[in-house]
Amino acid sequence: MVEKQVILQNIANDLNSPDNPWQIVVEGDQIIATWKWMDATFFSLSGVSNEFKEFKFIVTLLDDYRWKENCYSTEKSSGFGKNGMKFGTSFGSGSMSSTSHSFGGFGIDRTGNNNNGFGMVTTSFSTGRIKQPIRDYLTRCGWKKKGFFG
Repeated sequence: MVEKQVILQNIANDLNSPDNPWQIVVEGDQIIATWKWMDATFFSLSGVSNEFKEFKFIVTLLDDYRWKENCYSTEKSSGFGKNGMKFGTSFGSGSMSSTSHSFGGFGIDRTGNNNNGFGMVTTSFSTGRIKQPIRDYLTRCGWKKKGFFG
């Protein structure tokens, strides 16, 4: 079994990579992985819209060599077009399954995933891509997920 403090000291260095669209930070006993998977302005014949979508996977290490996890998503949109101005924000939390989303449109990408430029913006998202490496890491360290399914 790898001690909690050793995991907390090493996980960000071990899992953060330029190849990953998400980043890990550690705060206290929590491992926080954040993926800003959409941040773009889209242009169409009906108007202009700004879209922002972020996913957070938070793992809390317990003192009994188990962990618990939570997911949070944030979505914000604004824009204007033929029908006037629009604004909206939504937040979600809980245990999100490994769902995938993809989106494409003409606009400006600010995530860095599409050369940070003007043109066709496409994005895809899977919660498993952010959750599984962290779960695998903790399992290799001898830890178990708390709860009915782990």
